Amino acid sequence: MITTRLVQDGNSMAVRLSKPVLEMSGLSGELELEVKRGKIIISAKHNPRAGWHQAIKQELEAHGPLDARDEYGDLDEQSEATLSDGLI
Repeated sequence: MITTRLVQDGNSMAVRLSKPVLEMSGLSGELELEVKRGKIIISAKHNPRAGWHQAIKQELEAHGPLDARDEYGDLDEQSEATLSDGLI
C-alpha cells in the first residue's frame, strides 16, 4: 500500500504519482477514471480497436485477400457501396 496526498494544482486538485509507482503500474498516456464514492480507479484507456491490425494481418495470411466479385466478375451490391465509400 502506498500513501500519497491530494495537492492544489491551479483551480484543481492533483495526485502525484512517483516514477516507481508509474513503472509498476505500466500506465502512461491517456487514462480512464472510474469514480465511485470513496475511491477513484485509474486504468489504461480501453482501445476497442486494439489488436485489429494484427488480427487482419493473420486473416489475410491465412485466407488471402477478400474477393468481393461473384462468379461473373461483378461486385455484389454491398461491396460496391463499400468501395465507393473508400473503406476497402
